[in-house]
Amino acid sequence: MNTKKCQLCRDELNHSNDSKEHIIPNAIGGKKKVSGFICKSCNNKAGETWDAELASQLNWFSLFFWNCQRTWNSAFHDGRNEYWETHSSL
Repeated sequence: MNTKKCQLCRDELNHSNDSKEHIIPNAIGGKKKVSGFICKSCNNKAGETWDAELASQLNWFSLFFWNCQRTWNSAFHDGRNEYWETHSSL
């Protein structure tokens, strides 16, 4: 039988300890998740360390990405400049 193991700690993954890991951290705009990759414990540790550090380094990018990709904003021109409508709600 081919059992899945956590790619970080090598513990066997099962229904109770499997997690849905963001491929790109949620803090910088990631939406896609994968399961059967790392356990909940390793996912939590990674979120507190690697993901937090990556998010702090790429925070400027996530703000741009959020406005352009996550909302239904549209661009318009005034003849010289291009503007993006923004939403002020969270």
